[in-house]
Amino acid sequence: MCVMRWLIGAVASGSVALFASCADETVSEPTPLGPRDQFAKDLGAVICEGLYPCCESTGFGDPVEHCPGSMRNHTMEAILDAEQQHRSLLLENDTATCLETFRVGLEEAPSCGSLPHPRNLTALCPELFGPIPEGDKAPGELCSFTYECSAPEVGERQCYQRDFNTDARCTWFVPTAGGEPCLDEPGTIHVCEGELGCGPDPETAELVCGDPPDFGDPCTLSNGCDGGLICVGSAEVEGGFECVDSLALGSACLQAPDACGGELFCDLETGACTELPFNTACNGGPCPSVNLQANCR
Repeated sequence: MCVMRWLIGAVASGSVALFASCADETVSEPTPLGPRDQFAKDLGAVICEGLYPCCESTGFGDPVEHCPGSMRNHTMEAILDAEQQHRSLLLENDTATCLETFRVGLEEAPSCGSLPHPRNLTALCPELFGPIPEGDKAPGELCSFTYECSAPEVGERQCYQRDFNTDARCTWFVPTAGGEPCLDEPGTIHVCEGELGCGPDPETAELVCGDPPDFGDPCTLSNGCDGGLICVGSAEVEGGFECVDSLALGSACLQAPDACGGELFCDLETGACTELPFNTACNGGPCPSVNLQANCR
């Protein structure tokens, strides 16, 4: 294409003249996005579109211009984290289903403080990721990633950090039937089947899967307690945990971070029991949720 360019030049008489020149100007086509980048862009757009009601109801303005880019970057972080676990990204599967899951999650979140975040991607859209490869480390061995750990014949595995003061270890989560012993062992956590809890047997006082334990009874973190009670660390009972009254939303929890009840966790930044984000399993710390202050005007 010929583009006229006007140049200012000096002539011999000292006056100024305009000269026209013709130069080729090539317009480069933008490079098409790859499937991974396109998906991250699409998810960022879905999340920011879903923020409008909460941005308005909390007194902020519409989502900011950089919101889609920020959410796209968080999506890429979640993908890279999964790939660090040696999980393959299966974008040949139906990504529209995943986008719809986030769209519904934004609409149905219990509060504006618990909106689904791109970092929830593997929990909300597991169909987009391949399985974690199996390693050779036995239960109880130190680990950095789940793919280092061997898998049980039945149940699940995880490179699991039980609390903030312990090292992560390969851990098996094993389903356990009624009447079977359920006291956790190093590297093995028993998960009682159905609605059963892990409490003391009336005759032997041994912890077995059966009726959920009551106030003051020994318990296990993986199975919980009866009613609104919660299982927390204690030096007074077998196994080191007992059932106590749970803490309500907003209660101070730094002295008992495991005591927040229901769908709450102890936010170490605020020191208070806080709602978990929508439909997300969180391990080793608070779940991420969309920061409205940073993404609304």
